[in-house]
Amino acid sequence: MRIAIYQGEDDDALKNLLVGDFCVEGLRPTREPNEVLCRMRLDVDGILHVTAIEKETGKSKHVTITRALQEKSPSEMASARERMKALYSSRADEDENELILEDAHGVSQEAESEPEEKATTDLPHALEMVKEACDLVEQSKRQLGALHSEDQQEAIELHERIDRAIRSNDAEALSKASAELRELLFFVEGR
Repeated sequence: MRIAIYQGEDDDALKNLLVGDFCVEGLRPTREPNEVLCRMRLDVDGILHVTAIEKETGKSKHVTITRALQEKSPSEMASARERMKALYSSRADEDENELILEDAHGVSQEAESEPEEKATTDLPHALEMVKEACDLVEQSKRQLGALHSEDQQEAIELHERIDRAIRSNDAEALSKASAELRELLFFVEGR
């Protein structure tokens, strides 16, 4: 049985980042799918310890994946840039469609007078937000071992929120989660 380990928040695992994979051999043959439990433990050095256990027999296989927390590659950063471009161009289209719908329904609300160029002028800012958020997450991951368990859990939840915000191109959620993580790190470092 091949077990692949992916990092990310997308429901489709294949859209997430492959961290590593391994094979478990010698499992008992069964007619039904063989249930295998996977336990993962990530240490502060970015080493992922994975244990696969066959539920019926207890047979296990251990593997260690180094550099599980590696920095994003240039192609991954390019992909993030493309998602941010799509986000801002789709928002400009949505704003235009909203104005058309308001006119069609006779709604007399004042439209914000933002130029359509905002999509391109905000792109560098959006990319900087993504870079800063990734840097914050990396800084936080390096300090996880020194945090109290409650702070660790909060940091991990914020890492996940930041990842989801980047993947869904949600600049507002990214800004909010980054600010919360920055505040947590400031609080922890001040102790």
